[in-house]
Amino acid sequence: MRWIRSLVRNNPAEETPEPVRPEIFSDDCFLVSYPKSGNTWMRFLLANLLKTDNQDAPEIDFHSAVDYVPEYEVHTQALDTAPRPRMLKSHAPFDPSFPKVAYLVRDPRDVYVSYFHYMRKRLPQGTSFGGFLRLADLHPCHWHEHVAGWIDQPNVQLIRYEDMLADTHAQLRKLIEFWGVRTFTDQQIDRAVEASSFDRMKALEKQNGRPFKSEAHQQRSTTFMRKGQSGDWVNYFDQADLAYLADRCGELMRRLGYHERDTLALAG
Repeated sequence: MRWIRSLVRNNPAEETPEPVRPEIFSDDCFLVSYPKSGNTWMRFLLANLLKTDNQDAPEIDFHSAVDYVPEYEVHTQALDTAPRPRMLKSHAPFDPSFPKVAYLVRDPRDVYVSYFHYMRKRLPQGTSFGGFLRLADLHPCHWHEHVAGWIDQPNVQLIRYEDMLADTHAQLRKLIEFWGVRTFTDQQIDRAVEASSFDRMKALEKQNGRPFKSEAHQQRSTTFMRKGQSGDWVNYFDQADLAYLADRCGELMRRLGYHERDTLALAG
């Protein structure tokens, strides 16, 4: 992956070989998004819902959620043991081999702010938000490239992060119905929503941590659960940043309901 190579190019000893691509089954469903778009939250929601079958199982946290929704090409052991039909997490750009995809999308202005904070320990010292926004090489690509690749595919169900914030219950049910594996009661969904609240996830991260690929990854890590809000971008974008983003993403933003409206006036 390009971004990993760019981060470790000065330390070849940290480079690792590309993983072997795991088998994909025709009944797999993928939970796909650009980074920092709600994928981990939806994974928690789904894991807490699936835990309904085993109330004696450990509480869902950043470690145990992997057993219910493993990440494709990352959690290979969990992939092998996950019962079918599987729900698999991914940040991959468009991949025609994915048979069924629930695609999460979020306002790119908030995405880039959240991604900037998540990556800040891995960036060259002194990198500003505007500098991060204009980086030519981001994992796995840039927002507009990722979104444009997925949203018009016939096997894709679109879910907006902002709609998850507004009515988490409805969006979780939307995902479950799209997956089509089984049904859940409103009470079961409500319990999963409560167990996956931002405050609860933030506390679990602080208490139990997160799984990391290596010690080097852990040392460069920042807190994953930061704000979980919509609209925080107004505190980071200036007018030049907005113009730059609009030139690349404006058409997609309008199509997805992220209207530019009075953004220039709101920007700092």
